[in-house]
Amino acid sequence: MTLNGLSLAAVAQNRKKYGSNTMPDPRVKSAWDFLVDVFRTKINLILLIMAGLFIGLALLGYGDIIEAIGIGIVIIIVAIVNVITHLRSQHSTLELRRRASVLGWCLSISQISNIIVRPQ
Repeated sequence: MTLNGLSLAAVAQNRKKYGSNTMPDPRVKSAWDFLVDVFRTKINLILLIMAGLFIGLALLGYGDIIEAIGIGIVIIIVAIVNVITHLRSQHSTLELRRRASVLGWCLSISQISNIIVRPQ
């Protein structure tokens, strides 16, 4: 069985033409991005609307402001837990990606070589 791989010149030419064969790093989200994501969920939007309604009713004298404060505290707790959880998850994922390596093989100049590929 004859193996025909790329010559070193062809490899250099392909890298120049197509770039390196690496996976790009995922977009890193900030805490602000995760906080905005909290308020894109329907249940949290409903809670915000309810808090607004209770504030309006309290200003009109039909209720107490304590209900709106309670809902606000719930929203704040949900937002904090969500942001912390997602930031930790993102950190763990990036750390795992940094440590991960993949053993592959490369055919170049008619010989097969084992290579270790590490994400950038």
